[in-house]
Amino acid sequence: MVLLLTAAEPLGGCLVGAATSSDVVIAAADGHVACYAAPHPTAASGGSRSAAPAASCTADPTAPRPLWQHRIVGGRVEHAAPLAADGSAYLLVTSHGGAAPPQAAVVTLAGPGAAPALAAHLELGGGGGDEGTGPHEEAPTHPAFSNLARCAGNSAGSKGGGFLLAASLRQGAVHIIRAVQAAGGSWNLSTAATRLCDRVTMEPGSVIVVESLALGPASARLAAGCPPHLHAAILYSSHRLGGGPRVKHVACLEVDEGQGLRSCAWFHRNVHPSTSLVAALPGARMLVGAREGLALVQADAPQDRQLVPVRLQGQPTCAAALSERLAVVACSEGQLLLLDLQRLEAAPVAAGVLNAAPTCLAFMPALDKGAGQAAAAAAVAEAGTSGAAPPAGLLFVGSGGGGSAFLELPGWRPAPAGDAAQLAASVAPISSACLFEDDSGDKRLLACCGQAPFAQLALGWLAAGLSPLASGGGDLPGLVRLLGLRASPSAPCHRYLLLSCDAAGATTDPASCDGWTMVLEAEEGELRSAAVPGLQVDAATLLASPLPGGTMLQVTPQGAAVFRPSAGGAVLSSWSPPSGAQVSLAAQQGQYLALACGALLQVLYCGGTGRLQQECQLELPQQASALTLFQLGTAGQEGGEVWLAVGLWLSNEVLLQPLSAEQPACRLALPCQPRSLAVITCTNSSSSGSSSRGGTYLVVGASSGEVLWWRLAVQRDAFGGASGVQLEECGWARAGVAPVTLHLLPPAPAASSSGSDAQLLAPAGLPGPAATSGGTAASAGPASWPTLLAVSDQALLLGPDAARPDRLAAARLHGGQGLTAACPLVTAELPDSSLAYVQGGELHIGGLDPAVRLRWDQLPLADGAEASTAVVLAGCGTAAVACAEAHGGSSLRLVEAASLHQLARLAMPPGHTITALAAAHLACSSRRETPAAGAGSSNGSGSGAGAAGVGSAPAAALAGTKEFLLVALSADNVAAVGSGQAGEEELPAPAAGEPAAAGGSQPWWRQQPVDDAPAAAAGQQGQQAGASPQPQPAAMLRVYEVRRCQHHEQTGSSGRSGSGDGGGGHELVLHGSCPLPTAVFSLAAVQPDSQSFGTWIAGTASGSNGTDARAPVEQPPVHVPAAASEPVLAAGCHDGIVRLYRVHIDDEGLEAQRAVQQGLADLAAAAVQPLRLSEEQEQRQAEDEEQGGRGSSGQPAPQLPAAVPTLSKHLWHQRVALQLVAKAPTCFEGLPTSLAVSGSTLYALDLLSSLTAFRVQPLAAGQPPRLVPLAADVAGHHVSAALPLGRDGRAALAGLASGGLLLLQRDEAAERQRHAAAKQRWDAVRESGGAGDEAAAAAAAGAAAGAARQSTIFTPSLREAVALEAVSAASPSTAPIPGPGGSSGVSAICPGMLGVPLRRFSELGELGNQGAGIVSGLGGSEGSGAALEVAAAAGEAPRLHAEPATVVCTNGGVLTARVVSPEEHRTLWQLQKAAELTEEPGGVLAVSPAGTAGGAAGPSSQGAAVDGSLLVAAYTEAAWRQRLLHSAPADAVQRGRRSLEGHGVL
Repeated sequence: MVLLLTAAEPLGGCLVGAATSSDVVIAAADGHVACYAAPHPTAASGGSRSAAPAASCTADPTAPRPLWQHRIVGGRVEHAAPLAADGSAYLLVTSHGGAAPPQAAVVTLAGPGAAPALAAHLELGGGGGDEGTGPHEEAPTHPAFSNLARCAGNSAGSKGGGFLLAASLRQGAVHIIRAVQAAGGSWNLSTAATRLCDRVTMEPGSVIVVESLALGPASARLAAGCPPHLHAAILYSSHRLGGGPRVKHVACLEVDEGQGLRSCAWFHRNVHPSTSLVAALPGARMLVGAREGLALVQADAPQDRQLVPVRLQGQPTCAAALSERLAVVACSEGQLLLLDLQRLEAAPVAAGVLNAAPTCLAFMPALDKGAGQAAAAAAVAEAGTSGAAPPAGLLFVGSGGGGSAFLELPGWRPAPAGDAAQLAASVAPISSACLFEDDSGDKRLLACCGQAPFAQLALGWLAAGLSPLASGGGDLPGLVRLLGLRASPSAPCHRYLLLSCDAAGATTDPASCDGWTMVLEAEEGELRSAAVPGLQVDAATLLASPLPGGTMLQVTPQGAAVFRPSAGGAVLSSWSPPSGAQVSLAAQQGQYLALACGALLQVLYCGGTGRLQQECQLELPQQASALTLFQLGTAGQEGGEVWLAVGLWLSNEVLLQPLSAEQPACRLALPCQPRSLAVITCTNSSSSGSSSRGGTYLVVGASSGEVLWWRLAVQRDAFGGASGVQLEECGWARAGVAPVTLHLLPPAPAASSSGSDAQLLAPAGLPGPAATSGGTAASAGPASWPTLLAVSDQALLLGPDAARPDRLAAARLHGGQGLTAACPLVTAELPDSSLAYVQGGELHIGGLDPAVRLRWDQLPLADGAEASTAVVLAGCGTAAVACAEAHGGSSLRLVEAASLHQLARLAMPPGHTITALAAAHLACSSRRETPAAGAGSSNGSGSGAGAAGVGSAPAAALAGTKEFLLVALSADNVAAVGSGQAGEEELPAPAAGEPAAAGGSQPWWRQQPVDDAPAAAAGQQGQQAGASPQPQPAAMLRVYEVRRCQHHEQTGSSGRSGSGDGGGGHELVLHGSCPLPTAVFSLAAVQPDSQSFGTWIAGTASGSNGTDARAPVEQPPVHVPAAASEPVLAAGCHDGIVRLYRVHIDDEGLEAQRAVQQGLADLAAAAVQPLRLSEEQEQRQAEDEEQGGRGSSGQPAPQLPAAVPTLSKHLWHQRVALQLVAKAPTCFEGLPTSLAVSGSTLYALDLLSSLTAFRVQPLAAGQPPRLVPLAADVAGHHVSAALPLGRDGRAALAGLASGGLLLLQRDEAAERQRHAAAKQRWDAVRESGGAGDEAAAAAAAGAAAGAARQSTIFTPSLREAVALEAVSAASPSTAPIPGPGGSSGVSAICPGMLGVPLRRFSELGELGNQGAGIVSGLGGSEGSGAALEVAAAAGEAPRLHAEPATVVCTNGGVLTARVVSPEEHRTLWQLQKAAELTEEPGGVLAVSPAGTAGGAAGPSSQGAAVDGSLLVAAYTEAAWRQRLLHSAPADAVQRGRRSLEGHGVL
């Protein structure tokens, strides 16, 4: 088993810095470097631009121009700065984790689009000043870098001097990195390191941490043209090890280019504690910034500090010079201040530019200097001040915790993002994430991002994008229809936009009983009311299109008419339906027009004279529900005979018939009503490398929100006539839940892609296909592909797949939520426009970005809160978010998962913090059968309980379970939490055949009656209101239920809370608060194995070579009580122990009523009538007693063991019964930060340490479940996240804190053998009675002989755990994952993958025999929700069924991980190496600790992960694939394609 990785979000990442030259800005994130230039003078010189296009999906003339973007592999980017004015050379500093030293390199580009090359490199490790840095001088948490400054470059043959960069990469040391370009164009790098303890003052016994660096000229009096002598300003803190105050100083040292830092020029001791920035400013000034104020130090007079009287909202973080007089300063609260160096004034100019604190600023002046000066003068005049205005240009504002933005100066307004939008959309850093399914079955990513006060929730979609360019015309009716109308068939753009409303949506005015039509014309950048002579506006328009010869066609419910607008609207021909009927549907293909009037279908032909002629007339068995015309040729060729497709209203059929035939050629039966039809043709291209033919597809939009499509192929008879049509099932996807309308969109420009799992590309230079949709027809241009928009309550985009242009793919449209009408609209006034749509009753003109990538919706958390973790409750579509409040304390926020709308906020008890959150299906008295997905598969502290996908097979339902929200709380005082040993409820060593407790045949939760449950609930409700009647325990578990508010709720229910921002119809119902012995940091629900431990190890004799030993022939069937099959709750505790609890929730209050009734029945005097239960409650109570006392065969169930009555009186806590049944330590007894579940296998993750695998199963029949240790990661790989793979957790995907991935595998045969051998030794000791040396017996048996005598059943321990084997690894040098260091670890691994799943038709109903022409089976790859089968070689371990996994990195990167077989890996690895050799220049730069391009020989292919993104690019780009065919064997290329298609990558 080996990992196959593809990047769903290859860019983004945590921004680490930005630097500027005269013409470009280089922005460096931890995984890539991007270069941007100012807009061209022709675009910027136009003065003010239109405010309408606020966003664009293509190049905006006023947006920054992206020059290049390089992905850096093999290391983490720490800094980058331009060495050339045009960005053709830059200095790059990278780190590599572990003991590998950082390195500096000069990267050059030979020209536009050229591949990056390392022109020079060196290590920044030991030697020089680092030799004596001492034992405590390790790498700092955050490296510090100065600005890039020019130096003398006095080496022989130097070309134009050189550059210096000061960097603090080791604690207490500063490197001076020198880059000089020789006369021949080559670059030389050198470095000198200086120990600061030899140059500056520090307290004895303390260490130095550099916080900020700056390089500036040593004097302002140097003659022009003389090489500058530099000073280095260093802000550092000195503090004692082991505690004590942190003292800050600022030192300015002279810079020697060859020796590093020399003597101190000036020194400021004990500066204000809020001082956080030094920056070089024009005029040989150094800025020293603190929250309390700003100070300017002149190099020629350092003793005279100039103070700027200003108080910042936060600590200064960065600064940039705008001119010789002006600079801009940013603070940690997001505020930007304009600093006037002459007037010594600072004024705020902008705030809230980013959803994070700015950490870097870079200014790029406008290329047109004249226009820039005019704009600055206009800004001064508008402000009415005498101060200087900032020059015109673009200011880059970036943050390491929330993306970036460009500001247009002097207006300080956001600049169009253009192609820089993806960098700006970063949500890093991500602290936790979970994957969930929305109502449409799409997988979305919910992430907790950022830090206070900029913390936020982010919702990630893998989707195309829709951006509004212009808006207007509010309060439109919901039944409006949009139609785009060109002036002529050959016109490239639409001239008119028609708004039409049917009679059902029109006003009650009798004059408008036939509906209405409104005409808008695009003119001067806006849509204005217009008139088209001859077009009827007092009736609804069903279809309108231009015809040859200057005529136009309009179809209304009253009929069809052809008119000539240039002749005053003279009608040339018309047609009306017979008998006063009305036209309900219309479709057009070329000169053919089809009209549906009830059950009558009329086909007309419009000749060149504009006359409508009757072609044919068809009688349908019932009214038509959908209609389209299309051309179908042989073998998918363009052109051919005109066909008719019509959907029937009642029978849910689609009829396909050529116009030349008298009978339908095919009847397609559907399980849903067809409401719209479209036919789209995709021509094949050699770029895909696929041997399949071009495809023509029939697409059906259903009334219930589905979109279905088939491949069409016409069958010919011996005479060439159409004898039938063959339909090949392709699949279906869900657009929404409302009826679907299909629209053909205009050709879109080519979209870029980086290996997403579901992609839409529009490659340029390929043959253009044709498509028809809903009665319209168009011929796509020679450089375009067809695209269909499916509009429901959400929007779906369909078009040719990137890897297989002859195959359709589907992608969600971000920004298309809530569309009620849409139509294609391309206007010359808005070049980026492609769509007109109505959303929220308002008309919009939008631009479509067909690139399928990760797009984010964000919800900033108010009041300075910070989210730690979130879980999604699939049953109600809400997310629960644990937040730390700015003022202290903790709260729980309820958010609508699909829209990020906050529903409620609930404050936790004072002095307590939420330590774990989980959504889990648990046993309850309401007996609601719901899919227990949370019990079967969960991950992390937020043990997700994802619902089954819409249209997919649901997870196994468990009777008597329901989804609950579990919240673990702990006191802020850690000492008060306790170790969990004193007074804890314990179970004795299990013994077979012991009599049950006093409860007899009663369920375990009835071993004790409910004590005063109503009073306890009332007391808990009082706690919700803020009046706590009694002190809270140090650690507790709260059980909530999220319910929709209902007016008929009973008044005696548990405590409720709906406080917050408008509950939105939801409420949190608290069922109980249970005290815990120690703090809990992870929770997960587990379904116990039905097979006992004894039966499992007994199968060792018959099982061999890893085969499954759970055959039913080995043991007679055992009847297990119903309670034994209920999910149990696993809790990872503060003391390093995983505890297992049985939980029962009396959510309907049946147990309290039963207790009252039992008490009344026991009264001697029966004068009082007992309280009666309702019929439904009595029936459920009888079922409880029957299931609790008898097995599935009706025989008495085995007796349950008795519990030690130490805490038995605390079994019930309000309406929650909680009972400890087992506990076990983890491998290293570390804090279990997360629990991940697959079936009955539980993985516990120690804090950045190890993984321990347990099986939850009873030791013997009738016993409660226990924790059986199976395997452990004894190597301790510093795992930060983990996900079990396969239904039984046979393997686990582990994310490392350093950014890598590991695939760990269990050895099931070894596990059984180890436990069986330990059981045999235990039996031997027990039979011998423990005679002889007990210590020797314990060593031989693996357990103490005394324990063996006391217990009658063997209890497994961690000694029998087998080591987990690492079978595959992914490192930054071989896979698209972040490099080591900084914030580039793995924050979450979630089951499933993002995107729209392609589903089989069988999930919609039985279609096999419902119509002719339906081919059984679904071709192509399975959808994202399908399980992937990895076949192993003969004699190896059994096959692993594992769905793809989504890996979320802290830097915002999102990957998809799959498991492939060794055979597939050998082929894919061979292709990856060939693809690396033939890669198109320009995208990837490999760095290594050795500093060479590509590094050393690279990792061995044995177990190394495969870069799926690289292979996708090699298969989808035509030129690259041709080179690949020449570098790799043809059969290997074909095998690799089949493998990638089988895994859903292609």
